[in-house]
Amino acid sequence: MTTIAARQTKKGVEFAYDTRATWHHNVDGVDKVFTNGEVTFALSGNLRIANLLEHTLEVPEFAEKDTDLVKWAVAKLVPEIVACAKGGDATNTKEGSVGLQLQGIFAVRGLCAYLADDGSVVLNSEGLYAVGSGSEFAIGALAHGSTPEEAVAIAARYDSYTGGPIRTLFVPNTKETK
Repeated sequence: MTTIAARQTKKGVEFAYDTRATWHHNVDGVDKVFTNGEVTFALSGNLRIANLLEHTLEVPEFAEKDTDLVKWAVAKLVPEIVACAKGGDATNTKEGSVGLQLQGIFAVRGLCAYLADDGSVVLNSEGLYAVGSGSEFAIGALAHGSTPEEAVAIAARYDSYTGGPIRTLFVPNTKETK
């Protein structure tokens, strides 16, 4: 489990995330945010799919003509993510289901959106994002004015699956888009 928080501003996207992974026991020091091409992914859930996206996904270009982040993601990025996960035999699909077994936040050129486990892409009109087991604590903290780093620290106080050192990453805005 994990907690990842992000805030989008005119300058870009600030991410913060814990480094705890849980399976038979807790392991601290796991990176949950990575960049592949020009897309930064912050993922909670299926680590196998995260590994595939980091190391084998061919990220489609976010071209100058692409002005709508959601449209680009739905038409180009999500199909590549699904194909990558299926190619790595890492989905849990049912008829008509994507089955990514993860949730996340992604950023391109300083703009971000949610990526749901069914492949849907959602923008938050306030520019506040949080995913993972401590996301409810983190999103509340962000809404109250905390930085993403402070929000993850608050989540770690109340969510036993969030812990380890907190890391941050900034993705600058380099393009005007919707």
